[in-house]
Amino acid sequence: MIRRDSFSAILATSGQMIEKTVETHNLSKLIIFLLHSKFKSFFLP
Repeated sequence: MIRRDSFSAILATSGQMIEKTVETHNLSKLIIFLLHSKFKSFFLP
């Protein structure tokens, strides 16, 4: 049986990983959006 403190430590670690993944996902979406608008303004007169 898993001890409660080790279980909560696992939960905290996975929570931090999920937060990091969400931050990275939002950042990549923002970068893609900026690149997309840049390309649009570059190609369209």
